[in-house]
Amino acid sequence: MNTTAKTNLIPRVMNTTIMVYPFATMFNADLSMQFQNERHHRNNNSRGTFNNNAGSTTNNNNNALAGVRAAIANQNQEMLATILESQPDLIKSFDEEGLTPLSYAASKGIVEIVLYFLENFPKTTYLRNKDKSYPIHKACLGGHVRVLEKFHSKFPTSLNSVDNHGRTILHIAAKERGNKLKHVVVYLLTLREGRELISKKDENYCTPLDLARSSRNGEVEELIGRIIRQ
Repeated sequence: MNTTAKTNLIPRVMNTTIMVYPFATMFNADLSMQFQNERHHRNNNSRGTFNNNAGSTTNNNNNALAGVRAAIANQNQEMLATILESQPDLIKSFDEEGLTPLSYAASKGIVEIVLYFLENFPKTTYLRNKDKSYPIHKACLGGHVRVLEKFHSKFPTSLNSVDNHGRTILHIAAKERGNKLKHVVVYLLTLREGRELISKKDENYCTPLDLARSSRNGEVEELIGRIIRQ
């Protein structure tokens, strides 16, 4: 018998018999138990029963938030929908990195999950992270053009969003050293909305071209300069 462990299986030894459980099944079972406990708690409260379980509630919320992150990372829309149906406020919550669920998905370039959020929770498009940036800024920093395409197709005005430094996504792409986000700049300059960002100034009155120059991003500087000269 081949006992080589698979990456998605967790072995448990009981009475010398190896029992194997799929991780996803165990995770869903844990979530199901958590949801049952929450419903039981709500029912007790509705009957006027006092139950001092604030710590338990906090733990449940943390577990559910971890579940949201895991569902996004594993691109599991069904699990994600189940969690958010039980605790809809989690869509506005922050993870340990200070990101909303949409921002986390955008930062990782998970296109289908981003599209799920944009279609089912459109208001989160304009929900800031703890650092005051928007989901579209995280997609830009990650260099995820396909995600930016979804933002543009669903919410074109989201391209105008500015972070706490007054910077648009073109500012961010132009500033990243080593011409790292040149491909993002190329994409943005194909869009009317993207070209309109060329004249925008941040809190220091710098345009994207100014930031490209200060970061010595010659290739990006040439791209933006070419549009300006047209």
